[in-house]
Amino acid sequence: MQLFVEKDTDLMRSTFIAVGVAALYEQLAPAGMGKAVRLVDAGSTYVIDVPYEREQAADYLARRGGRLPTLIPALKKKFSSGDMKELEKDPVSTIRFKYVPQGFPESSVIDYESQQILASENRKQKKGERVEGQTEAVHPDYPVWAHLCSYFGKGSAMRVGYPAVLHGWQAHNGEPAQALLDLIGWLYSNYPNPVAEARQHWKESILPGLEYADYDLLTDVSSMAVISPSTSKGSFSSSVGSKLTENTPEEFWAVIYLAFAGYMLTGMPFTLGTDVLTYYPLPVNIGLSQLRSQMAAYRKSEEGRSLYRYSGLMPRARLDALQHIRYYQGIARHIRENLPEYEGDKRMDSIGGLVGYYYKDIGGTQIPFDETTFARSDWAQGDLGAEQLAAIERLLDAHYELVNSIRGRPPKGDYTSDELTVIHAYRRYITLGGAEDWVAFAIAHTRYWFSHVTERPWLAYPNAQLHIDVFKETLMTLQYDKIDYGPILDTPGFQNIATAIRACTVLARYRKDVKKDSFPFKVRHGLGDDLLRHAHAPADFITDLTTFLHDYARESSSVQADTGETRPFVSDADIGQIVELIALYGSKVVAQLLVATGYASAYRPKAE
Repeated sequence: MQLFVEKDTDLMRSTFIAVGVAALYEQLAPAGMGKAVRLVDAGSTYVIDVPYEREQAADYLARRGGRLPTLIPALKKKFSSGDMKELEKDPVSTIRFKYVPQGFPESSVIDYESQQILASENRKQKKGERVEGQTEAVHPDYPVWAHLCSYFGKGSAMRVGYPAVLHGWQAHNGEPAQALLDLIGWLYSNYPNPVAEARQHWKESILPGLEYADYDLLTDVSSMAVISPSTSKGSFSSSVGSKLTENTPEEFWAVIYLAFAGYMLTGMPFTLGTDVLTYYPLPVNIGLSQLRSQMAAYRKSEEGRSLYRYSGLMPRARLDALQHIRYYQGIARHIRENLPEYEGDKRMDSIGGLVGYYYKDIGGTQIPFDETTFARSDWAQGDLGAEQLAAIERLLDAHYELVNSIRGRPPKGDYTSDELTVIHAYRRYITLGGAEDWVAFAIAHTRYWFSHVTERPWLAYPNAQLHIDVFKETLMTLQYDKIDYGPILDTPGFQNIATAIRACTVLARYRKDVKKDSFPFKVRHGLGDDLLRHAHAPADFITDLTTFLHDYARESSSVQADTGETRPFVSDADIGQIVELIALYGSKVVAQLLVATGYASAYRPKAE
């Protein structure tokens, strides 16, 4: 059967609900059969392909003893001061079961307080070290729980909303469970989803038959920004006659439960000081079991854990960049290491991009601020083999080192405008995904390296400098529907002039100012600026370029006559080829590529 989750004004909420619905039918089926549940983006809706019909779903529920699958855990935590006062008045109050309903599966109960202690110990220890007395590591899903219980709105979701939907689901057993499953199947078999009708049916036909005393059951819960940011304030009705309101909308509890299920499976929350960022992937065409295993692998990875530990010390653009890199790198590694599981479906473009929602702390409350959809990297097209996946990992690792090298000014690591310019250039590249944006980042990074390599010692390491191979390999992956820059980069004249630029900029800078060699050639400060200043005007750019080449040739000849030391020469044929390239591609493209490649490193280890 096919189910449909419409995309409304809140992309995060819609995506989480779609994942939650898919998880329900995946876990409902007997072991192994649910692996075929698939999520497909159809534009205005998510389509969920389920490998069985609604009649079979009823049979599967009966095999489970009439109990629906548990899709979200019970997060056991300390009671609030208000809850404690109620317990003091009435020790047998049902508030006792607020966080853990009676009969709840023990395997799905999370002792949040103990995980919180472990997380605190983990933050204190250095990489690879153990804290005395520590017997286990913090659970990889801890950030998701901490987001709900501690950080986001200081645990506001746990006051009413999360416990309400947890108990609502737990209250259904036997015939009521079958009725709720039928209702969900009907709700998401129709498009648009008739949520109002489903809500009314549950309230009038299912709720009266529930015998549940652990907690007060609610038909509606307040929309929560943690899973529904753009609809947590104001109206989100599609009706033309709707009026704007500042009230928090009420939503059908079962829909919110499914949204929490999707959040638990795919949410990736981070803290930025007191601000909050939540990332989540956009499914395009992926099996839910594969999505689940990919997310589990990323959360377990040391790269993902380390990024979470140190995210609070970063500017937002840096976290966006590093998260984007580490997420896709983790997917590539996971697919490569589990290729049999992905037989016939070894695609990274099954994820349509990564989304980051930013919440700004205003007066102690995280307010939904803005949402950014980061473009899917174009190196991830098609069915990929082990070698291609390994190459993607290596390329992304090089990207990570480039962004990670922008650490701020010592000793406190304060980010200056120079650092932020480079980081924002990379963020623009991953947001728009264009070749011109990658070239702009390359120029920004190499010029930053050239300016600061002497005062930032770590920039002298080879992996902190953009290598010409990394520049070219990334650029070539971005040509699938735009200009093919390959012929420019492969032109001998272009290569020779780029080599000349490199010889008197980054190479000379490294030899004279970092290695302190007796390098006889001068360092050309400001050359990149000179060549880019008139990049848009062919005649002026050619004038600037030939002026540089004249000075370069004169200095080369002079030094060779005095010391005998040489450096690469540029011929008249090289200049002629550049003029031809300008006629074909325009001066701006040629100028930017010359500066980007000229300032990139051509370093090779001695072993090569």
